Amino acid sequence: MSSVRKQRPDIVCKLTGTKGPGVDAHIIPESFYQFPKHNRKPSRVIQLGKQPSSWPTTKGEYDPNIVTIEGESHFSTWDGYACRFLIQKGQDAVLLHDGSSMRAIQISDFDYDKLKMFFISLLWRAGVTSREMFRHVRLGDHESRLRGRILRNDPGDAEDYSVILAVYQDTPDHGFPMIEPRAERLKKIRFYRFYLSHFVALVKCDQRPTPDPLDSIMLSPTPPATILNLGRFQALSVYSRLRDAVRKLKTNR
Repeated sequence: MSSVRKQRPDIVCKLTGTKGPGVDAHIIPESFYQFPKHNRKPSRVIQLGKQPSSWPTTKGEYDPNIVTIEGESHFSTWDGYACRFLIQKGQDAVLLHDGSSMRAIQISDFDYDKLKMFFISLLWRAGVTSREMFRHVRLGDHESRLRGRILRNDPGDAEDYSVILAVYQDTPDHGFPMIEPRAERLKKIRFYRFYLSHFVALVKCDQRPTPDPLDSIMLSPTPPATILNLGRFQALSVYSRLRDAVRKLKTNR
């Protein structure tokens, strides 16, 4: 016996402006939460400043009030490519060492347009959603600029919403925390920091140039793509606090 799919209420798509049923649009693609490898558990959503009991328990953060299926179709190719690039291509990267320390990895074969459009659409989605996890992302005039780039499939050059990629080299069995994105200033230039499993992306939301030395490693149409090594996440002071909070949450349930 076939089940009847519940019809969602109509919304005005924030991307296309057309009216239709809203879809459960993930802000950060669900693949980054699951990240299947070995026996690691899915990433857990962490909201800093919130009690662990209030942290979301869903598989990712999605919002049914952003786009219709027509709007969602703009994201699917970019989302899929970004997941494949970071998760699969990262395993074939060239390692750059400074003495015995691994400083970065480089990937020579990549599609700049698809990868850059993923980060442009990620920033836009984070800015237009009403989900609590993304409350610190405030785009202002950048919202309409980002929307126009999405509709035109226009990634711009390296400076347009420049992207700096980094990775933690360890892989905790319990999964990486998906910490809420926040703005940070790097030499007065505003970036938003996104956590994508064990990857970190800094996406510029500023019309001023990317500061030195980040301008030398930002994502560019010219290969290779450089991904900085951030070392071990478990070595950070915040790691033990998050670990203890998660354990306490599990104990109280």
